This record gives sequence, structure tokens and C-alpha cells, in this order.
Amino acid sequence: MPNKLIAMLIVRRLIIFLMRGLPIRTIAAELHIGVKTVVTYTKRVTQSNKTPEDLLALDDTALAQIMRPGVNKSKTDLRQDNFMKHVEYYLLELARKRATRVILFEEYFKLYPDGYKYSKFCEMLADAGAVKNATLHNDYLPGDKMMFDFAGKPMHYVDRQTGEIKEAPVFIAVCPYSSFAYVEALQDATLPQVVKGLNGWLQYLGGTPASAKTDNMKQVVVKPSLYEPTFTEMMQQWASHNGIALFAARVRRPRDKGPVEVQVRITYDQIYSRLRNEVFYSLAEINIALRIQLEAFNHKPMQLQKYSRYQRFLDMEKPALKPLADPPYVIKHRCQRKISFNYHFKLHEDGHQYSVPDHYIGKTLTAVYDTQTVEIYDGLERILIYPRVHRKGYTTLPEHMPSTHQAYYQQKGMNSQYFLQAAQNIGPCARQYMDGILKSRPYPEQAYDACRGVLRFAQKVTIGVRRLELACKRGLRGDQFSYRTIENILNNNQDKLELENQDVQQELFPVVHENLRGPDAYQ
Repeated sequence: MPNKLIAMLIVRRLIIFLMRGLPIRTIAAELHIGVKTVVTYTKRVTQSNKTPEDLLALDDTALAQIMRPGVNKSKTDLRQDNFMKHVEYYLLELARKRATRVILFEEYFKLYPDGYKYSKFCEMLADAGAVKNATLHNDYLPGDKMMFDFAGKPMHYVDRQTGEIKEAPVFIAVCPYSSFAYVEALQDATLPQVVKGLNGWLQYLGGTPASAKTDNMKQVVVKPSLYEPTFTEMMQQWASHNGIALFAARVRRPRDKGPVEVQVRITYDQIYSRLRNEVFYSLAEINIALRIQLEAFNHKPMQLQKYSRYQRFLDMEKPALKPLADPPYVIKHRCQRKISFNYHFKLHEDGHQYSVPDHYIGKTLTAVYDTQTVEIYDGLERILIYPRVHRKGYTTLPEHMPSTHQAYYQQKGMNSQYFLQAAQNIGPCARQYMDGILKSRPYPEQAYDACRGVLRFAQKVTIGVRRLELACKRGLRGDQFSYRTIENILNNNQDKLELENQDVQQELFPVVHENLRGPDAYQ
């Protein structure tokens, strides 16, 4: 009996060499086996009462029964049988995460002290798990199905107004036949945003598939079921509008929608990784970057193939799609609010408020809104339309404010350049004096009230632009730049002295010539 069983291929070569009449040592050297092994198998050939030709004609199983007559159920087989009695229990405990391999081995070893050791026990357990987890390859038809899901890892952007880092869930969809993919970052993962992502996917495809499949996300599926899941009313409306059949994967069976699960992983590797060092400041910036990477990904040749996902989709799948529904499905919501004294309509879903003209204070208005726009109606008349803002805050138009609020609003927008420009409209002396006021304070903001006071003189009927310009000209003679200086000049009518001086100069020097210099040349 040889120390080690040899493969049946070697046994067949050994029989051929015996037919040729080669010596035993030559056969051993040629097959790289021991001389005793060759002698043992030669005896079995002789004892079989069959010719070498008949032995070679047998299949491996029949030949093994002749050449290995003593190989029956061994101790190894008994250990395997004992292990297989409990393997289903072991796999179930591991799946439930109620026990570790070490604990399971301790229980096994108590029952079978002569059984496998720990390393072999783990190896057998892994092999049994691999067989249990075998997968079935699905064949998909062009244009028949689309699958969608959310990526487990969201994208992020920085809100410029607050500096807050916000999450943006990423919607992913794929056509299983061509692996043509779609990626879009959404405001959140609510059902209206899911519908927005689905509409974007259909527009990207340029057609409508026959069916759509997803997991049992609560936005889409109200009641999961193996045989007849119940979908939300809005999803049923979307599917009916587009002529799409809805399907849901079995609970906790991600392989039911394997293509989109694979696409999520590919999105991490091919798209997320290329944007990992980018900083975004809005949802729109994220989607622009995602679309650039998505186009490159879809047009890139597939691994071990000569065509890209886009080419395969264009050639094989797009002709099988149904036309897009016209118009696209849009979710519309309605709500009514009584306009309070802050003349804003508050959308409680986002906490954002939109201004209306102040004469609507106390009236009840209606808002009709979707994910993109907010329309405000007075009865059947639409009075305003705004782009929707998905965060707390205010959108205020200046023309909606009462006059007192408009003045305050205008004041908030004032800066040094504003005051200089307003003074320039009055005259060069007014601008020069205004510049002096701004420079007379450590911080220009401290001079804003004085500047507003000086400009307000031009609005008074008894003063006007002409007198204010003359007052500023008078004020430039001194070294004090303040509101009080201009006020004193106007109250004492000293600005009129500048007017008299101009009349006297015109009488004394009526001729204006480029070689004549005035008092300004000697300052």
C-alpha cells in the first residue's frame, strides 16, 4: 500500500508504461513516485484479471475501484459526517451574529473530541458557507427593467450663509442590460426628492423602461410582502403616469437587485474617489461635478470589452424604450396661510418664508408648490412665483415692504461707495466733503449716520441740491468734516455767501481763460 494516493491521471500513465514493458525504476523516475508505489499498482493491474487496454477504457470511478480497493469510508469521512450534521446550525448562528467560530468550535469539540481541529473546522465551515451562498446569474432584456437605490454614503457641501456642512443623499439608478448608470445628489431622501431623481433618470435615458425595481425603502413601499408589496400612493401615481410596472425586492435580499448594488460600489470607486478632495458650496455644484464624472464613466470602455456602457445602451437598449410621458410627472402640494404682520407666507415643510405685498396682510392666500417652485395665489389669481428654497429663512423683495421698512432695507445696503456716488450726483464739492467725513472716523461705518444726515438735506424743499453743494463748498474751507458743520452752515445761511462770492468774481473777472488761476491754485 503506498503512503499517499496518487491521481488517476498518473495511474493511467503507469498502465501505459506497463504496456510498453518499461522497467519499474524507469516508471518511478518518469512519474516522480516511489518504486514501492509502482510495485503496488502493478500488482493491482495483474490481480484485476483485465488487460491494460480494458483498464484504460474504464472511467475514473470504475478504475479507482479496481486500483484502490481498500479505500472505503475512513476516519476522515466519519468526521465529515459528524460535522455535516451540525453545519446548518453553525451557519445560522454565524448569520445571526449570536456566536463566533471559536465558541462554535468549543461546542463541536465537546461533542466530538476526535473530530477536526480548529483550523480544519473553520475551513469546512467556510466551504459550506460558500456553497450555501451560491448565486444565480440573471439574464436581462433590453429596455425591460431599471433598478434604483440610494448610496449608503452621502455627498457633502458647505452652506455659504451659515458655514454648516450639509449632507446630500445620492440617488443611483442603472439599466441592468447595458449597465448604463445615472447618479444625482438630492436635497434629502424624502419621497418628493425620490420622484425628482426618477424623473431626472428618465430624462437622462430619453425614454421609459417597462418596469422599475427597488428595495423596500419606506418612501416607496408601505407594506413589504414576498408576493404583493404595497406601494405609496404617490409612487403608484408616478408609475401610472409613466406606464411603468413597480417591483420590490424581497426583504433583506439585496441580491434581488444586484446590478444597482454593484453600481453603488462602482460609484464609490469611479466617481466618489475622483471628487474626494473637492469642496462644494451648493447642491448644484455637486451635481455638476457628478455629471462630468458620470459622462466619463458611461463612455469609458467596459472592462474586457471593446464597447462602453453608452454604446451598448444606444445600440441595444434605447430603441426598446417607450417614449417619455409628456408632460413629466410633477408632485404638487397645496397649503393656505393667513398673512401675518411680517407680510410673508411661511412654508412649514421647509420653514422658509416668502414675501408678499404688504397690502395682503390679514388675507388668506394659497401656495401651490413642488420641489422646484412656489406659486402664491389670491383666489384663482397667481400673484407671485418663487424658486423654492429648502431651508429656514426669508426671501424678501424690497417692493413688497412698507415704506418705513424699505428705508431701513436701503440703509442696510449702504457702504462708503454708495455715499460717495450719492454725493457725486449732488456735486464735486459734496463728494469731496463726503469723502472727508468718511476718512475722519477710525472706521468708515461710524460715519454712515452722518453721511445719511448730510444727504437728507438735499431732499428738503427749503434747501435742495444747490444749497447743499454750496454748503459743502463752504465747509471745505475748514478742517472739520461732520454733519453738524453742514447743518450750521445751512441754518446760518452761510452757503449763500458762497453764491455772492461767485457773483462778485463773475463781475470782477468776467473773462474765463485757461491762463487765469483762481484761489484753488493757492491752497
